[in-house]
Amino acid sequence: MPFGFTLEHMRIGVVLLWMLCSFALAQGLSGEYALNADGQTMRLQLRDAGGQLTGTLSGSSGTFQLQGRSSGLEAEAILSDGQERLYVYLKREGAQLRVIVMEFDANDQPDQSTAQEYVFTAQIQASTANPPATKPNPAPALPSATAPRATRTAEWRNGAKFAPGTRVTAKAHGVAFVVPAGFNAQAQSGAAILGNGKGIGALILPFYGASSTDVAALMSRPLEVTGDVALKPVSAITSGRNRLTLRYAADTPRGRVIAVGVAVLGQNSGAAVFAFSDGTQGKAVDSLAASLAAGVTFSASTLATPLQQARAALGGKYLNIFSYSSLPGGTYTGASDRSSSRTWNLCSDGRYTYQGSTEGRYTLLTPGGAGAPDRTGVASGSNGASGGRWRLIVVGEQFLLLLYPADGGVDDYAVTNLERRGGKLPFVDGQELSSFGQNSVCR
Repeated sequence: MPFGFTLEHMRIGVVLLWMLCSFALAQGLSGEYALNADGQTMRLQLRDAGGQLTGTLSGSSGTFQLQGRSSGLEAEAILSDGQERLYVYLKREGAQLRVIVMEFDANDQPDQSTAQEYVFTAQIQASTANPPATKPNPAPALPSATAPRATRTAEWRNGAKFAPGTRVTAKAHGVAFVVPAGFNAQAQSGAAILGNGKGIGALILPFYGASSTDVAALMSRPLEVTGDVALKPVSAITSGRNRLTLRYAADTPRGRVIAVGVAVLGQNSGAAVFAFSDGTQGKAVDSLAASLAAGVTFSASTLATPLQQARAALGGKYLNIFSYSSLPGGTYTGASDRSSSRTWNLCSDGRYTYQGSTEGRYTLLTPGGAGAPDRTGVASGSNGASGGRWRLIVVGEQFLLLLYPADGGVDDYAVTNLERRGGKLPFVDGQELSSFGQNSVCR
């Protein structure tokens, strides 16, 4: 799962503010999903209403209409382009949508031998009001601001609470900030969460070893609130002096949420400041972001050696995650299982390659338990091979592995336990690697 500036502590901070503003989100199969494989993108749009599922699937092969019936987070449907008909089984698991597609046999039953499984990902809901243009305008300048007045000092430690006027120093990163008047702060999971009890909040996230390119790439991604809704950039990123600025927004059934992000860059250290509120408090959000950014200062960091050692520990290695899951069955399927394998080869010169594959076994139940026997099958798929450049930085309290694919964009993963404490292998996004060692790909 991508992290970046949407790390779990970021998600916690945004969700807290989201709850404060009392916004509610709908659940179900409705939404937009996408799958990128072998350089191609398939998009699936679904509308789930009262057990009736409709939608469209579009890709390089054209556009198919979908119609079927749903029960909770799973469904059975027919795809058709007016000439060809395909059977589809769908099941949502968090932000992922498992889609099994089969042709029909001569008896108009799903043909198990043609089964293919695809894993789509729910797309973040975009703002419908004032959407960004193809070339969005630069973020408007923030108002001039002076640093909040500091009346006391404190060192950063998780769980600590800080009163207004406290200069908080994260010594490891070499970063400090000041809590403004009227706000209280708490350090949590490597980030500081600030609030004033009036619907305005902020998040401060220190980082180390990131270039301005790294920071811009991560800031330009949506700030996730849930798997379905996020604050999307509504401006082009603006750079000036030692700062990068970007604005975000999301429209929801209960109103609009806005945010301003400011990254303050030091020589190797930096801090990302995000200020949030509803759409009626834009000036207050701007003022808060500008004030917090003005109060960021830098000192010597102690992370240079640990980061250098971590980069050396990953260079020339392969990282593999094999996962297996089983499901007890539901309305349309009996017991099923699914396995997947993902392998990254990281070269010491900054190159990487990636290979992924999936396989699923399942049983389709005969409606009512009568007539034809239950049908079993296997579906397999591959994400194909890809590659690009990799970097390792520190965000909050974690090493963050950045992957820049050759076709653009950035993927990022939290990497922990490179020391292999407790006899365990390193973890990627909270999951222990299945195998980890010297690769034979890098020459």
